[in-house]
Amino acid sequence: MTVRVNRGRRGPRVTAEGTAGAESWGVRPGGGPLRAPRRDGRRITVERAGEARVSVRVAVIYYSATGNVHQLAQAVAKGAESRDAEVRLRRVPELAPDTAIDANPAWRAHVDATKDTVREATLADLEWATAYAFGTPTRFGNVTSQLKQFIDQTGVQWQAGVFHNKPATSFTSAMNAHGGLESTLLSLNNVFYHWGCVIVAPGYTDPVLFAAGGNPYGTSWASGGGEGPDRATLDAAHYQGRHLADIATRLAG
Repeated sequence: MTVRVNRGRRGPRVTAEGTAGAESWGVRPGGGPLRAPRRDGRRITVERAGEARVSVRVAVIYYSATGNVHQLAQAVAKGAESRDAEVRLRRVPELAPDTAIDANPAWRAHVDATKDTVREATLADLEWATAYAFGTPTRFGNVTSQLKQFIDQTGVQWQAGVFHNKPATSFTSAMNAHGGLESTLLSLNNVFYHWGCVIVAPGYTDPVLFAAGGNPYGTSWASGGGEGPDRATLDAAHYQGRHLADIATRLAG
């Protein structure tokens, strides 16, 4: 464990990093005992007033065929990072055969562009995270098989309570506005119910959401003829990442 004292305009602050245990924390600068850390292995910051702030770790896990959900995932990740959260951006493995991928040049281009630049998601990423953002295109109003196959491997983590009380949110894309956007998000949220997560929907909590179409369930993009997300939608996804990190911080505190 590493303990540092940082001195600033607001007075000294003690920061401890490492695995929290039953160690004695002595007294804080200025007198008075520091509050004991949480015993969950999370990195914490102990303020002079004795308040503990647990660091937020967000796993943004997604599947994207032609790149639209990939762009949304990047915006969600940046939004969480803007709240000083640690973020892992991860794609799930592609399951489609090359014959299907090659039939769509945009699909092939995206697979080739991300195979060496975005790491594949693992179950360890789920165990590491304290908050989740999942993204998927719609497939007949439902979650893609690629993301579902990854989720279906989480039985051990589910039984161990890894997901309990962790905030989770979702985002999606389809060809048109009535192509199953809301039903896909609701289907994905069903997983969060079973996991025991706290579902964090953007709702109508910020004006930026209305410019992106006002989907209260999660950021969604209707690509039309294949266009990528516009600025308003990326702004909404960025907000969704910020909102998730903010709620995760409140739950942890």
